[in-house]
Amino acid sequence: MGRAARNPGDDGVAGRSAERARDVAGDHSASAPGSDHDPAARRTAEDRTVAEGVAREFGLGPVTGIERERHGLMHVTWHVRTAAGGYSLQALHPSLAGKGALEDHVAVSAHLAARDFPAPRLVPAPDGSTALRYGGEVWRTTTWLAGRPGARLAAPSEACRAARLLGDFHRATADFDPPLRGGVRLHDPAAHAARLRETLRRAADDPALARWHAAVSEPSARALAALERLALPAGLPERVIHGDPKFSNFVFDADGRAVGLVDLDGCTRASVLYDLGDAVRSWSDAGAQAGPARLREDVVEALLEGWVAAGVGLSAAEREELPRAGALVAWELAARFLRDVLEDVYFAWDPTRWSGRREQNLVRAAAAGDFAAQLETAVPRLRERLAHIR
Repeated sequence: MGRAARNPGDDGVAGRSAERARDVAGDHSASAPGSDHDPAARRTAEDRTVAEGVAREFGLGPVTGIERERHGLMHVTWHVRTAAGGYSLQALHPSLAGKGALEDHVAVSAHLAARDFPAPRLVPAPDGSTALRYGGEVWRTTTWLAGRPGARLAAPSEACRAARLLGDFHRATADFDPPLRGGVRLHDPAAHAARLRETLRRAADDPALARWHAAVSEPSARALAALERLALPAGLPERVIHGDPKFSNFVFDADGRAVGLVDLDGCTRASVLYDLGDAVRSWSDAGAQAGPARLREDVVEALLEGWVAAGVGLSAAEREELPRAGALVAWELAARFLRDVLEDVYFAWDPTRWSGRREQNLVRAAAAGDFAAQLETAVPRLRERLAHIR
């Protein structure tokens, strides 16, 4: 198989001439009904032989090992080992595969590399493009960060270490000046609420969705009311945020130190409370893996202390809103899962455990909503507990 030819149109993605090129410079609407993204292509991306073929197209050298990473909900990610080192090979989710999103990733990655921040470094395709098309998907390669991804939270001290690294990220990007044009805002509660309302309206008139519309109507009403109730005020400072600081996006060494941060696709300019709220949502659930959620308030306190220790801080207005940020982001995620129950196009799902994406998203939405309710109930206690954080 020869090298991938440059795709006409100069969109930063190398294309294969025998394949109809999807417009990867589009408007990130792949999560909406009518998307031209082919689910069969996503299944193909999960095939080991396809991943090996992509590794050859990137010129990574003889592959000595390759295995699928399964903790992500969007990209299909492979860990590729070669004599030259390890790589992360990803079939990108279509909402993060457009020209703007790819260019944003390149700019942020280069900025972090110049400041020696421990994040993956982009590996360009042989022709210098940022990604290439293969098997109906857009693929990207970065260096692999050695260590283990965060899993279930072990202790507040681990949260403190990871949060210190998140603070280092915010400090390293404080002087990032280029515009972020990808148009991907993983955190935009008002927009997610509007999309959920519109999806509910359309689904109400579709007999094929009657079962699912009935299943999501009540939890959607709860989520929409909470998003309105907890909305952040206008005028909060904006800065570059990571956008998806879930615990599995942090890399730890054998001694439990946070040594890397991955998944830079969600970087945008917004209130830092979205990053801190997402960290609270992701890191502070000490419930059993398959059981009910259980909030660890000491973990919330430890992660915020770790973040401040990086030399970053909050304005008075941000400190006022901080205690409810976790509940806001958790309800936002519940709304996104509920929307995908009806649309059935966005989040990855596990066919070994579920009959379809809708079923898994319905369970995910229930879990996210339950934990969001816990976080909201805890706001008065968190306000008192976090009062010393500046």
